[in-house]
Order: sequence, then structure tokens, then C-alpha cells
Amino acid sequence: MIIIKYNGGLGNQMFQYANQIALENRYKNQIIKADLSHYQLWNEHNGYELHKVFNIKLNLAHPKEIRPLTNSYIVSAKLQFLPDAVKHFLAYKYSYWYYRIGNVLKPHKQKTDVRDGLYNEYNPQVEYLKEGSWYIHGVWLNTKYFSEYKEIISVSYSLKCELNQLDAMALEQLRTGKAIAVHVRGGDFNNKYFDLCDKNYYRSALKNFLNNLPIYIFTDDIPFAKNKLAGMNIAGFISHGITESKKDMYMLSMSKYIILSNSTFAFWGAYLNTEKKIVVAPKYARFDGRTYWRFPVEDEWEVIDNRGRM
Repeated sequence: MIIIKYNGGLGNQMFQYANQIALENRYKNQIIKADLSHYQLWNEHNGYELHKVFNIKLNLAHPKEIRPLTNSYIVSAKLQFLPDAVKHFLAYKYSYWYYRIGNVLKPHKQKTDVRDGLYNEYNPQVEYLKEGSWYIHGVWLNTKYFSEYKEIISVSYSLKCELNQLDAMALEQLRTGKAIAVHVRGGDFNNKYFDLCDKNYYRSALKNFLNNLPIYIFTDDIPFAKNKLAGMNIAGFISHGITESKKDMYMLSMSKYIILSNSTFAFWGAYLNTEKKIVVAPKYARFDGRTYWRFPVEDEWEVIDNRGRM
């Protein structure tokens, strides 16, 4: 049995499920289950969304199946009624120390606890996963984990949806290359760890396209994006909000010219694009104070080094 921990927002969940699809196809004799306990404690971003957005139904693992495999803090459903401040503390600070101390007191569990290594090079020879029980956690931000199953993944992530007249008019401009789709992640990305795509990054990215093409800005934070790209040829903003964010991803996936921010949500809009396209992406996803962590990209994408853009 392989148990996969899910956490993060929709973009991260899509990486985790893409990795699950790869594991299911690689190790057909294994039972694959999901651990969604993180969302019982903390409704991160908009909570678990794969079922709402893509109607994906996961085979859920019971805490009794999870705890023997990892020193991670596995949440009891009873705790969801605690005050938010307490749940936030448990979800982050407490769970971090719980895991660290558990690895000291119960080191044998580290043998069945598998981390993705974040952006480490993909090792296709993970033969030990073929049998036995394992607990897997991480985001798996590398397309090499699942690239051979892209067709299956694309079917699971069907994005087509109904658009209103204004959206349809904007999409026609984007689809035909008369405008550029530019993603700007704001909100919780507006800090020193994630705000790595500054105005200079976007100016450099725009040099890959015809001069002065209008841009449609895809964003979850219009005031932040408007300030960041002030003075550019902005045709409009695409921002459907949390409940209809799938429309943003769908319109990105239909665009001919795309400039990404360091957002996993934006990544999927470009990755699921089946048209002939030009995609510009940042080289780095985040900075932890010491290390710049790589952003997932496809070989044919244009990549811009965005270190120091804070």
C-alpha cells in the first residue's frame, strides 16, 4: 500500500494527484490511498479542491493505516472544532516539531516515510515502492515524475467550462495571439519568500513577443497586480475568484502566448495547453532565505532567471 499526503492549494494538489496517477500506473499491484487529514485541521487556501473542480474521488486512508508508516502528525477529526488560531499552530509549528522529535524517538518509521526531495533530480529507479507499505509526502514539482502519463492526466484535468460574453471576447484575443496572458500571483505570495517575479521579470518576458501586444492579467489580487505592472499595455484583468478559479486556468490553457508567475496554479494552465504556444516561465519558485528552489518547466518553455527579484 502507498499512502499519499495531500496539502496546499489547488495547483499543489494537482501535482500530488499527477504523481498518484503515475504511481498507480507504475505499480499496478499496489493499493494507492490518500491522506487528507491536513485539511481537517487547516483549510489551507480553499481546502481540498480536486473533488469540487475535477470530480476526482480518492480512496482515503484511515489514520490507523497511516500512523505506523510516518512520524508526521496525523490529525484527529475531533480537532476541527478548535479555534482557528489553535489549529494554525498545530498545523504548522506543532506538527513540525512533532515530526522532528518523532524521527528521533521512532527512527524505524523513517524507513517507510518517503519525501519528494522538493526539486531534486528525479530518480526513475524507485523499485522498492513495488511492494510493502509507504507514506509519501511532498509536492513533486517536477514533470519527470509523471510526464509519461500526461495524456491520462490531461483527461483527469478537464478544464472546459462555460464563459460569459466578456470572457469569451478576451479568450478570442488570447487564443489567436492578439494578446498575451500574463499571470501575477498576489495574496499570500506577496512576501519575501514568494514574491520573486518583479516588474523587470515581466519586462524581460515580454521581449519574447511582438512589441506592445496588449496583455490580459490573470490574478487573484487585482490591486497588487495593477501596481506591479503599472504602465504596461493592460487590456483587462481575469480574476474569477476562489469559487470559479477553474475558468482562469481554462483561459490560460487556451492562450497562444503565456507569461507565468512562480505559481503552481499558473503552471497547470500552461502545461495543459494543447495548442501551439509560447510560454515564458521563471526559473525559481521560492526563496527560503538561503536557497532558491526551482520552478517546474517544460523543455520548450523560455525560462528567465528571477533570482534577486524581490
